[in-house]
Amino acid sequence: VGMLAEDHMPNAMFGETAMEIVGRQFHALREGDRFYYENDPWLTPDEKTWIKGNRLSDVIARNCPITCLHEDVFMAHELTHTRSVAAADAVPLTVFPNPATDKVNVRLGQAVTGRVLARITDSYGREIGRRELDGLAPGESISFDLDAAMPAGLYHIVLMVGDQVGHQAFVRMDAR
Repeated sequence: VGMLAEDHMPNAMFGETAMEIVGRQFHALREGDRFYYENDPWLTPDEKTWIKGNRLSDVIARNCPITCLHEDVFMAHELTHTRSVAAADAVPLTVFPNPATDKVNVRLGQAVTGRVLARITDSYGREIGRRELDGLAPGESISFDLDAAMPAGLYHIVLMVGDQVGHQAFVRMDAR
């Protein structure tokens, strides 16, 4: 309890005494561990430098299908609202049929002049399909033929019209 009552060092959880004790314990633990990478005689200095330069975010990125990861995985970052997620700029759209088997269509609630970008993404955010058009007439729809190799699951259609973005999920089912 005395160590916790000690005045904390700047930007630290403990005071000078507790920091010294914990530092010595970690140093002894590291030096006494024959499996610790810096004690391994078979690793070259370059390999040890490479290992030392790795962060947990590097390990996660190499082993998981994640495309967006902050360098400091222990810090919760504030969510940033961009034009792509702002509800005020949402494009009204309808996806049909839903669930879909071999084809899916997207219809906007209005006529559009200008560039229209429609994307299909999987649950990992990987792009599965993409269509670019120059405008849409009222009631006109955008069709996507779904590849037979595309597994059943949840997918997303993202429609971008100027500064507006629309998003809707759909289910891909096996054709039987």
